[in-house]
Amino acid sequence: VQRDAPQSIPSTPAGMHSPWSRAETMAIAGEQAQAAGDTAAAIDAWLDEAREHAAAGSYDAAIDAALRALALDTGAARVHLELARIYAQRGWRDQARAHAASLRRLLELEPDAAVQPALDELEHQLRPAAAPPEPPAQA
Repeated sequence: VQRDAPQSIPSTPAGMHSPWSRAETMAIAGEQAQAAGDTAAAIDAWLDEAREHAAAGSYDAAIDAALRALALDTGAARVHLELARIYAQRGWRDQARAHAASLRRLLELEPDAAVQPALDELEHQLRPAAAPPEPPAQA
């Protein structure tokens, strides 16, 4: 039995989401921007993708997206900041501190007023908690 192909493919019903997640959409946008030679737009898209993955708890995918952005501009302070944030969210505090320290050195060479306050806040969050006071010695 031969069946005729459908005349049209139904569109997504109102109120339903497309089959692509926002992170996947941003990944594609980043690839398209890179192919078009728009480095800034590719970085923006991949940082958005990284934030989406991190918010969903998909930290490996978030790191991958941030590293794609970093590969386009290794001196982009905002990319380094996002990577340090993702490391912190993942629970990799030592890596987050190390990356924040590297970013601090980068900002000494190339100040970025938009990144500086966010880095200050991240470093504050990453400081180890003060040790509780020791109990008095028994005599």
